[in-house]
Amino acid sequence: MIWICSKFSIALQLVETQPREKTSRATDKNFKTGVRVEIKVTARHGNMSDEIQETMRAKVSKLPKFFDRTTAIQVLVDLEHTDTPKVEIIVSAEETNDFFASDTGSNVLVALDSTVSKMEQQLKKHKEKLISHRGRDHKIPEESAE
Repeated sequence: MIWICSKFSIALQLVETQPREKTSRATDKNFKTGVRVEIKVTARHGNMSDEIQETMRAKVSKLPKFFDRTTAIQVLVDLEHTDTPKVEIIVSAEETNDFFASDTGSNVLVALDSTVSKMEQQLKKHKEKLISHRGRDHKIPEESAE
């Protein structure tokens, strides 16, 4: 169906849309957090099994709960030194610089756990800093009671 408005020469087209699938909001993970984050897991100097990559995605997917404006998470695993693999996490967020954390460990999962904890601390600190700075401008000076 097309409507034409002769006064402004604008054509509006109404398109019938398919009804959306009904999903339970209680089970929809993206609805709960309100955040959609792109997660990339990359290995350098070697390959990782799909099971390890899924474990990494699961652990890293919990980071947006510490800072709501997270847009992307990149996990880089350097397997050049097989005895001490290095894991780097880069978190991109809106209106701020990227967050970066890295660590090595006896295996990939140990290095990932320590790197995730470092990243959690950075995100918590940044969020707390934003909240405390936001409160300074809105304080009303107290008058002394006489």
